[in-house]
Amino acid sequence: MVAYQVGLPCWKLAAFLKLPLKATVKSMFDKEAQVYIATCEDFLPRLGIATEAETTEKLKESLDGLFEEAINETFGRKLSVKVIPVFELTSIL
Repeated sequence: MVAYQVGLPCWKLAAFLKLPLKATVKSMFDKEAQVYIATCEDFLPRLGIATEAETTEKLKESLDGLFEEAINETFGRKLSVKVIPVFELTSIL
């Protein structure tokens, strides 16, 4: 699937046109806490995203909700656009 990277020039136009977007998510697994942690800086300077969950499925669900909030915050209204996370494993704690 072709998707436009959040944060690149004209990404807001792509979102307004309801084209799929992608966002880079740095993720890691914390062995001690037994949780997956994910962060995304693509929506900066407006907001950063950080979440954690016990499973990768729950982490994806949490990110989906946070991406929706980030889009709504960026545009000041509800905008139906899909944001696809692109995961980068940063480390295992």
